[in-house]
Amino acid sequence: MRYKIAIIALVFVLCAGAALFDYTQPYSRIKDPDQNMAVRQVPDFTFEDSNDKKIHHISDFKNKTVLVNFWASWCPPCRREFAKLRAIARRHPNTLALVLLSEDDSAEKAFDYAHSLPEAQNIYVAWDGRQRAAQNIFQTFRYPETIVISPGGQVQHKIIGEISLDEIREINSTVR
Repeated sequence: MRYKIAIIALVFVLCAGAALFDYTQPYSRIKDPDQNMAVRQVPDFTFEDSNDKKIHHISDFKNKTVLVNFWASWCPPCRREFAKLRAIARRHPNTLALVLLSEDDSAEKAFDYAHSLPEAQNIYVAWDGRQRAAQNIFQTFRYPETIVISPGGQVQHKIIGEISLDEIREINSTVR
């Protein structure tokens, strides 16, 4: 009996160690959407903006670059990234839309945190409670993740992890 308990404990410790190791390893920063996503042209999906309670379609932002950011209020890299993303949005108020889709357990948790931050006219905060967009459309598995969508509606990049200064420069150079 002790032998079985020792084996079970060892398996548990190894699994926990492997999960911790995976979580602490950096992912490649920008992934080619053709290799890492089942979608190239973004299907039209909807979300409800927490500010004006208006239902938006992602197609409402045709002719603009769209950053779709998946985040959670309990995620420290997500919280650090907010200032960077908002700065990009403020720099391009007429040519970029920032859609912040929360993966929190409840809309209240997401909106309480998001509304404590400065607003801008081209920033939309929504709750992806069933992870419909995160998992079904963009195959998001780790937060934060940012999807860069071209004005024509194609996925240009999928950025896994906190956005870097180089990625910010690249986004700024592609937004017109």
